[in-house]
Amino acid sequence: MVSCIATGVVAKVGEKHQPTQPIPAVVQQVATKKESKLMQIYVSGAVVQPGLYELPAGARALQAVDAAGGLREDADADRVNLARKLKDGSQVNVPVRKQVREQGKTGTSKRSSSNDVRNTSNIKVNINTATVAELDALPGIGPALAQRIVTRRNLQRFNMIEELMAVQGIGKSKYEKLKEYVCVE
Repeated sequence: MVSCIATGVVAKVGEKHQPTQPIPAVVQQVATKKESKLMQIYVSGAVVQPGLYELPAGARALQAVDAAGGLREDADADRVNLARKLKDGSQVNVPVRKQVREQGKTGTSKRSSSNDVRNTSNIKVNINTATVAELDALPGIGPALAQRIVTRRNLQRFNMIEELMAVQGIGKSKYEKLKEYVCVE
């Protein structure tokens, strides 16, 4: 007679073995802990409430965006892989959509911001009232620099456009490229 002693139950070969004891609670707790593991994800950019969110392990970028209240109207969702699986410590950054100019004769789209239209119509962006998205559309200005301009403006309004050079990241050459697109009122 051959017996099986691994479970503490002796069984004959060929007999079906049904465990008589339940799975120990410690084993169940370990299994549950692995299944319910949470991870920290930082969501930034064009979402309703950017911030740090706790999501279940294996979550996707779409779940992180939903946790942050969803996309804003100016979000460029096409530039984010919402199906991407996330890991603990990941960041999901949703960029702000910029206007796209008509496709050229070559068939390639030429990215352009609304500042090109403003320049031809002589309409300028008032740096004392512009939104982050409007500032971001200016040549050489990204979302971070646009936010620094707004932060500086909130501390002290601009009296002259030259004061833009007091904003970290705007030097003389960048200012020279910007000055025809901005004004203060």
